[in-house]
Order: sequence, then C-alpha cells, then structure tokens
Amino acid sequence: MTTDYILQQQEDLRKMKKLERQAERLKAAWNAKEALDEENASKARIAAKEARMRGEKPVAIKAPEKPVIESAVAPTVGIVVEQKTPKAKVTAKKKSAPKKKPTRSKK
Repeated sequence: MTTDYILQQQEDLRKMKKLERQAERLKAAWNAKEALDEENASKARIAAKEARMRGEKPVAIKAPEKPVIESAVAPTVGIVVEQKTPKAKVTAKKKSAPKKKPTRSKK
C-alpha cells in the first residue's frame, strides 16, 4: 500500500522532469538561434569587406539584439527545488602508529 506522501513525491518528480525537458528544449533552441545569428553576422562582415575591396560603400552592419531570458517556468508550477551545495569533505587526521618498544634479545 502506497502512502499519499510517496504519491505526492512521485507527482512532483514527474513535474520536475517535465520542466527539465522543457528547459533543455528551450536551451537547444536558444543555442541554435545564437549560432544562426553569429553566422549571419559573419556573412555580413564578409560582405562589407568585399564591398570595400570593390570600392563600393559597405552596407551598415546591425548587431543582433539579445533578449533577456526570464525564468518564468519554475514559479508557475510552485515546486521548490532544494539545491544541495557541495560541502568540503572533512577527513579525520590519521594518527601515526605508536612507536614500538625495542625488543631485547634473549641471551
């Protein structure tokens, strides 16, 4: 028999996984857009340089605007995720072995 707090934890885990997958898709789309913007900017610079070499007036290059990313996904669900900070490992000091008393040989 499953208790309701375990069912709630499972449901929360499903929601978190769904949000993580959505965030990964958004990040991949964002990276693809940035790569495309960089490529277009590079092509524009090359075209301007070629125009200058031909003696023509180069076309003005406009820098692409980068919108601010807002974290609107996490607050809408209402799930608080505790992030564990890595703690420094505390190791006990090793004690040195006790000094052995010299053994006397029998005569």
